[in-house]
Amino acid sequence: MYSVLPSVPKDAIHIAKHMRHADVVECKVFNKTPLQAINTAMLMKKNQTLTLYKDNEPLLIGGVVPESSKVATIWVLSTEKAFNNPVTIGKMAVKWVNYVATPYEKVHNLVWIENKKAINLLILLGFYINPKVIHVNNTSFYYFVRRNTQ
Repeated sequence: MYSVLPSVPKDAIHIAKHMRHADVVECKVFNKTPLQAINTAMLMKKNQTLTLYKDNEPLLIGGVVPESSKVATIWVLSTEKAFNNPVTIGKMAVKWVNYVATPYEKVHNLVWIENKKAINLLILLGFYINPKVIHVNNTSFYYFVRRNTQ
């Protein structure tokens, strides 16, 4: 059974130990270990971090970190198991993103161009993927953004 709850430190530890390769690459590009990347976001002021569980096992952790009252950085890091049931994850992700993005006019971030599963999910969730490549530490990324239409 799947559930989504506010994140706790042990979620970060579990997900960091079992993180997907593509997410590890993204962490390393920004000079963070998987655990440092998760903890940095979880400890930022006014962050909102949630964990997706299946049968009490943390599979995915993510949230928003406000940049202003209207803009936030949205992020997600996961284990490979998070994508074992893509239809269920997709349905839950729609609800989760709508929930965390609602207070903001815009949520955005970067995604590694080789992170195909994340890119496909972002498109499903209504994000615009800018095709212009952005280079960070010799790694290619796309900028993605979703604007609140309410």
